[in-house]
Amino acid sequence: MKNILSAILVASLSLPISGMLGTARADDTGRIVAGAAGGLLGGLFLGSILSHPRPAPMYEVAPGPVYYSPPPCHWEPGRPYWDDYYGVWRRPPVRVCD
Repeated sequence: MKNILSAILVASLSLPISGMLGTARADDTGRIVAGAAGGLLGGLFLGSILSHPRPAPMYEVAPGPVYYSPPPCHWEPGRPYWDDYYGVWRRPPVRVCD
């Protein structure tokens, strides 16, 4: 598909240019060399553009999962404190991990 589109692009660019040109005359060597050099450079330019496809996308691989066992924990009653708002002694639970 890309080659077909490239060929259509080159053809659509070359047709208007060929219509503007007059008859070819070989009476001066400079004109022949300039035409040959222009055609060569234009061909090299278009060929280099069309011959290099875009690079393939690079995908990164995610690292594998890391498994670990959390330390064994348990809850113990904490130190008692006086709660002025409710007027009671509170003993909040505290998480203890070994």
